Amino acid sequence: MKLSIKCGLLAFILGTGFAVHQIKEERVENKSAVKVESKERWANPQNALNEAFGIIKSDSISRVIYDPVFEQTELYVRSKLEAIGAEQQTIENYLTKNKDSALGNHYMNTVSFFRYTGDNEKRPVFVREKFFKDPDTKGRGDLISALRHEEVHAKEESEGYELSNRRLKSDEIVPLLREKMLRVENVYIIGEFDAYTTQFEAALTEKEPPSTGTLKNTKQKAYSFLFQIESAINMGTLTSIEKDHARTKLRKHKKAIQSLKKMYK
Repeated sequence: MKLSIKCGLLAFILGTGFAVHQIKEERVENKSAVKVESKERWANPQNALNEAFGIIKSDSISRVIYDPVFEQTELYVRSKLEAIGAEQQTIENYLTKNKDSALGNHYMNTVSFFRYTGDNEKRPVFVREKFFKDPDTKGRGDLISALRHEEVHAKEESEGYELSNRRLKSDEIVPLLREKMLRVENVYIIGEFDAYTTQFEAALTEKEPPSTGTLKNTKQKAYSFLFQIESAINMGTLTSIEKDHARTKLRKHKKAIQSLKKMYK
């Protein structure tokens, strides 16, 4: 690889050591209690994002940008990659992958590059039009919840990937990728577990909680990524660095993991 870059969204690849798990429906104590929630019309998405951003008081996100046609994201990606001398074809390939993610189900994301990981700079977050059209994006609580998720990614990109005794930064990450001691797909899955579980934990105490649909999706994703990580550890398919990274996140969310397992086992 001439340039080591983390894509915005990656498929789960069995060859990297992660099992795919079909989540059972969460146990519900009172199925008769159906909550009816109305959906906000979102007359000004950027203003709504600004309000939610002000509420979360992020230390790692620089700004939240409503970017329905991918224009601002493309300018940002080009500027960051050109600054480190990336070839034009590398830039176009990266943009194509990010656009495919945006057209799929990745409606809000923190663009990340391994060459910049650990630079202690805040990260922008870009939001697609589909985020506001999603049936589960009903009110400001859903915006707040999604930004709690992105805050995790932004912090990791800014400060480095968390290990038990230090954080991995660009100067270590790039050689580890070349040596296959750190694999992009595994970084992605561990990071998503951390972000979804943090989002779940925050939802339980938010003054403006997310909608029922958002909370359900958050719990399911958190448990799915948890299952994949634990399966990989048990099968012994992670490298020592990946295992350290994964176990650090598992310790971080010990109480939430207990709650998730009660819900889905």
